[in-house]
Amino acid sequence: MQEQSRLLTPDEVMQLLGISYATLLRRVRNNDIPFIRIGKMLRFPRSFFDELEERAYDSIKGA
Repeated sequence: MQEQSRLLTPDEVMQLLGISYATLLRRVRNNDIPFIRIGKMLRFPRSFFDELEERAYDSIKGA
């Protein structure tokens, strides 16, 4: 079984959030989404999106 990477690519984040590359870059510049720069590449911590998803489910349960 392949272990999930702890870092997401921009394509994975765009698909996950349903946003364009321009929107992703704007959110990165505004510090709305945490990122790690590896050379010229951007990577995003999976834990941020896991937490985001968990909070969304919790708000649905509490509604």
